[in-house]
Amino acid sequence: MLRQKMVKEEKERKMMLRQKMVKEKMAKIAKKIAKEKMAKIAKKMAKEKMAKQMVRKKMEKEKMAKQKMAKQLRDIMKNLNNGKN
Repeated sequence: MLRQKMVKEEKERKMMLRQKMVKEKMAKIAKKIAKEKMAKIAKKMAKEKMAKQMVRKKMEKEKMAKQKMAKQLRDIMKNLNNGKN
């Protein structure tokens, strides 16, 4: 009787340990998958940020070029007007 009880407790203990190990493995796998997804999202966000930055720089260059051309045009017009007088 006592031996049967001991065997039963040992089986229960082993089963609990097995369940614990399975839970730990599942948690580890879930953590790994979450980490990979986060890395993928972060990479995508970084790419988008870089693309936006490049567009912003390009727009800034175009704006500067337009301003430079407008200044040159004003200078030319000013010189032409000064030449008439």
